[in-house]
Amino acid sequence: MVNLDVFTHVITWFITLVADHEEIKRELRDEVMANKDNLLGYLAQTDTHLHRCFYESMRIRPFTSESLNSEA
Repeated sequence: MVNLDVFTHVITWFITLVADHEEIKRELRDEVMANKDNLLGYLAQTDTHLHRCFYESMRIRPFTSESLNSEA
């Protein structure tokens, strides 16, 4: 169950943080569209704007044991 909590926490903050920034949304949309013919390959890459945004959201809103306590 904890893995589901971690995944949900990280994805929720990723979406929330991206949604707050119009330029980031546009850049991500453009990057995804440029890679739409090979989405699985794109998702596996670690040098993309998507990957950097995901890691930045984990840096800004890391999952900790306090995250579980505050959501209960």
